[in-house]
Amino acid sequence: MVGLLSRFRFASVMVLGSVLITQAGRGVFAAKHVELPGPTLAVEYVLIASVIGYWFEVDNRGTRFMHVWDQGWFVCMGFPFLLPYYLIKTRGWRRGASATFAFLVFYIVAFLVGSVLTKIVD
Repeated sequence: MVGLLSRFRFASVMVLGSVLITQAGRGVFAAKHVELPGPTLAVEYVLIASVIGYWFEVDNRGTRFMHVWDQGWFVCMGFPFLLPYYLIKTRGWRRGASATFAFLVFYIVAFLVGSVLTKIVD
């Protein structure tokens, strides 16, 4: 159980870290009124999908809710809908909704931090 808990924490830190990096980067580009380069979007997409897929895999070992064999396109295309559904089903309405809300707030705040810091520095 200790190994699973440490893997879950690592996967959670990976998800939040990748969201922080990608959204802060987007905030920097938005503050400078510059479009993101094409390869950046592809790298962000693959990074977020990979770490969320890994988080699903690690979390599923603890909850035994569902096992998705196709972690590729299923997670890439459906994670905005799949993540809230999964969290509500495995943690209950209150904890699942609050976790989804916290993720969305973190997503937006990371973008705003990148934008504000860029405006302060420039």
